Amino acid sequence: MIATLIGLGLGFRGAFRPYRLPDRASRGLALIGASTQTFFVGALMVYAFSVSIRIFPSFGFSGPASWVLPWLTVVVLSASVLSRVVRVGLEDAMSSPYLLTTKSKGLGCTRSCCARPSR
Repeated sequence: MIATLIGLGLGFRGAFRPYRLPDRASRGLALIGASTQTFFVGALMVYAFSVSIRIFPSFGFSGPASWVLPWLTVVVLSASVLSRVVRVGLEDAMSSPYLLTTKSKGLGCTRSCCARPSR
């Protein structure tokens, strides 16, 4: 659920405002997130959040805090792949003749871009 929300948010933002700094940053992070292995991301998160900052436990079960790092590992990888798929799909849908016609006839960008491509 969290990966879906993050992936959709990054994908929509990248498709509606392409080639700007947030879009480039999200594309770069999505590329890195999609191309790294799960165990490597998990090891980096354990080092960052358990060893360096000491926010979460690195092993064992000590309540809900011990579930955060595995969830974050899965969320990062799933959200990165989903954001790339959503962005490419929306860019393809936004270049369709229907949307180009609605934009040329004066329909607002938000209404024309959100109504048709999200179907």
